[in-house]
Amino acid sequence: MRLFGFIFLLLFFGLPIALFAFLVFRGIKGTKADEWEGEVIDKLYKTKTSYEGGRKKVSDFYTIVFKTNKGERKLAVTSGEFEGWKVGDKARKVKGKLGIERCNI
Repeated sequence: MRLFGFIFLLLFFGLPIALFAFLVFRGIKGTKADEWEGEVIDKLYKTKTSYEGGRKKVSDFYTIVFKTNKGERKLAVTSGEFEGWKVGDKARKVKGKLGIERCNI
């Protein structure tokens, strides 16, 4: 009976946790494997208003659009990063790293 309980708990809790961890690591690996160079061609700012429990909630979304040799690439950024990038800035994503860096291409 204890063995059955252990197997049940393992399947009920362990399997979803293992699946979630697998998906997270796979996503990080795919992001790290990416490599490109590009130039900022646009900066997008959008707001979304929602009402939760009768209260108004406003969410801000900041996106930088890069033109690369493979086409356009959109990158979600924080408000501070958004202000730091200017149209015409050059950047590259180095293979093996998660973030992008400014450069003089």
